[in-house]
Amino acid sequence: MHEPFNRTVPGDRRPLRVVNVAGFSGSGKTTLIARLVARAKADGIRAGVFKHTGHPEAVPPDVPGKDTAQFADAGAAFRGLFGPGRALFYWDDQAAPARFIPLAQALDVDWLFIEGFKTASGPKIAVVRTMDDVRAAHTWPNVVAVVGPRSLIEVLKAQDDIRALGWRMFDRDALEALYRWIAEEGRFVIDGDGA
Repeated sequence: MHEPFNRTVPGDRRPLRVVNVAGFSGSGKTTLIARLVARAKADGIRAGVFKHTGHPEAVPPDVPGKDTAQFADAGAAFRGLFGPGRALFYWDDQAAPARFIPLAQALDVDWLFIEGFKTASGPKIAVVRTMDDVRAAHTWPNVVAVVGPRSLIEVLKAQDDIRALGWRMFDRDALEALYRWIAEEGRFVIDGDGA
């Protein structure tokens, strides 16, 4: 019997904290998430991460003639490849972050960080470097916080129009404050059924 297939009993799921971190390439999303995962681990919190990429070449393609490609050719809705300590999933339709929630629950994590998906509907933290990034974040749905360099955050805190948005603002070096806020912010909690 393999333990991973027996860890989650349907209907016996605890709440999951889902934190979407969005920003442009090079903004510091990966670094921020890695620091938050390490901080959560120090508190005994199991955290997982799904990363979105707009670059198809970043995900290895099915190899023609190999098993997962044959399953795709046969019409499988998704394909998975499992090995010791690793797994790879393929599916052909456009994935939305909410589709990963049941998978994260099955993998028994307490917190799920989703990197990317600027236009996803769930609450998100925008990682910014410049005022142009901030203006772009205005167009993303459901931004609840912004993380950036101290100098930019100080400018944003002084602007009435930014304060009026109700965004929480964090200096990217103030990890503990951001971590504590995420741990307490109710908008990130999804009940045990993924709703």
